[in-house]
Amino acid sequence: FVSGNGHCEPPADGTWAEVTHFNRTNPPNERIEDTATRGQVWYYLAPGSGIWINVGKSLRTKTDRVRQPESPGCERAVAEGYDTFMLLPDNNGVADGLSRYGSAIEIVDCRGWRDHPHRAAIAFEGTCPPAEASPLRVGLRGPERPCRCDPTRSFLNC
Repeated sequence: FVSGNGHCEPPADGTWAEVTHFNRTNPPNERIEDTATRGQVWYYLAPGSGIWINVGKSLRTKTDRVRQPESPGCERAVAEGYDTFMLLPDNNGVADGLSRYGSAIEIVDCRGWRDHPHRAAIAFEGTCPPAEASPLRVGLRGPERPCRCDPTRSFLNC
């Protein structure tokens, strides 16, 4: 995880992916599609982290902040039958070996939006996923056991 170069392929539908997350403060007046909420939990793909989420059926979209400046949001993803969406860096026109956004692939879990619509838009700024989010698993060789996250840390942990 620490020594990787950041270049990796997005996970296929229905597979487990290693992720990370850290607490954040939502800026005031941010669009709901771009806000961390109890129904829309953001992760970064982080091979080697040992913390796993099943991506289910995922909507994939490229972002470059000019041509596609905004995320689709969980409301749209759920309406179209997806469990998650991924924001992939659009590297068109970028020199070989380089990538926009440090090659960061964001995975957004929308199952809380789908399964708990009455709580979906409540802001979420914590480290550990809220109860509405999909359960995470932990393991060095795969999703071996449930994640028990410590909310006193500023980054996702199990």
